[in-house]
Amino acid sequence: TWNEFGTDNIPPRPFISSYAEEKQDEARSDMRRVDEALVKGKIDNLDRAMALLGERYKGEVQAKIRARIDPPNAERTIQRKGSDVPLIDTGQLVSSIRAKVVEA
Repeated sequence: TWNEFGTDNIPPRPFISSYAEEKQDEARSDMRRVDEALVKGKIDNLDRAMALLGERYKGEVQAKIRARIDPPNAERTIQRKGSDVPLIDTGQLVSSIRAKVVEA
């Protein structure tokens, strides 16, 4: 939450909302393709198809984080952690990204 929205001392680095905004049209298209394939009998397990999409989206969010989210780290932060890559220090954040299929 602190990284996504920022705090008094940390600038916002939206890695979830920015990804969702960038990919919303593509995600809608993906859902339509899954729906059409299900109706045509090309998919026999909707949960599995949705889980595969979720895994793809998860990987894309992780790649977005690894590609460096603006703004850059402060010089003091770079010195403390020994890296200039925002949002990655121990790797806990990027490795905690998960995909979960829920019924709406």
